Amino acid sequence: MNNYQSVKIRFLGEAPQHIKEEDLLDYFLYTFEMVWVAPVFDGYRNKIRTHFEELLTKLRKRHPHLSVQKQWWSLVLIALQDFAEKDSFPYAHQTIGKLLNSLDEMNEEELTDYCNDINHSFSNELPEVIGIRPSEVENLQSDSYQNDYPLAYLLDRKDKFITLFAQHLEQKDIKPLFIGRVTVKEINREKFTDFWKTYFDIFVGYSLSMLEMMNQSTTVTEEEIQSFVRQSNMVFLINSVKNVSKIDKLNSDITQSLMPLYNEYFFGVK
Repeated sequence: MNNYQSVKIRFLGEAPQHIKEEDLLDYFLYTFEMVWVAPVFDGYRNKIRTHFEELLTKLRKRHPHLSVQKQWWSLVLIALQDFAEKDSFPYAHQTIGKLLNSLDEMNEEELTDYCNDINHSFSNELPEVIGIRPSEVENLQSDSYQNDYPLAYLLDRKDKFITLFAQHLEQKDIKPLFIGRVTVKEINREKFTDFWKTYFDIFVGYSLSMLEMMNQSTTVTEEEIQSFVRQSNMVFLINSVKNVSKIDKLNSDITQSLMPLYNEYFFGVK
């Protein structure tokens, strides 16, 4: 008899409960917007909406009674199948295809588990997988909030960072090309967010990657960490802000806000 309980890993969380069916595709494209700039989607980055809309329309015809939640996971499966095809995972591609053909036979709980499990398994094999934009992590009840302390730290201080950005900068200070490199034109994000929240989401993704880079160092001092944080923030700001005269003070404030995270992460000091 097995006394061990299996632990569900749900980094993709749950299907949205707060979205109407007519907004489902827009919300899906918005939620995973940072994924669409991955090489997997290079072939149709500028027609990403058409790609998913056409496939979702076909699924709705084959399965006319799908709930909004099942349609959500169908879109996730389509994206996962794109990853499987691009990275030559024929077994995974076939498995996902079978799931898409069996939507009527599965309940929403089973479908939720399948999608989360497949994406989690891909994370061990592929350089990139599907990830929720930071601002929507809590709305979709993703486990990443509980299991990723740096992400939770940044999300808990979302209002603080957004206030800092808005105090030091104006929208016109941000380089349009910078935003364009990590977002997709077709997405109607204005339905769900605003300019500074989008900038915050980009900042979070960048900050987490920098923390991971620093984590590769075998030994670090507090002085080295502070220098690293200041320099990495400077790179982000130089690349995104046109008005360089506004960068230094903002960088100081951001660095000060990030140092408690680094100190606790590396030294256990709160």
